[in-house]
Amino acid sequence: MRAWHLHAACVDADDVFFSKGVRAQTAALEICGRCAARAECLAEAMADESLDHGIRGGLTAAARKARRKADAKRGTS
Repeated sequence: MRAWHLHAACVDADDVFFSKGVRAQTAALEICGRCAARAECLAEAMADESLDHGIRGGLTAAARKARRKADAKRGTS
């Protein structure tokens, strides 16, 4: 476990981060919105393309994929 995991707002959260339901995803994004470890979580999720599911760092898998594509176009990975 990385040190930032201990300070993540989701440390005690349930499966809302991996649900496809709109209500669960909204709850997950709200948790991310108040998380002190969000930047570290997002950096890890963006660096590891195998993390292709769930809400991580305040972004859905689709949003992370779109950001990677945009970053590649700009040449900023």
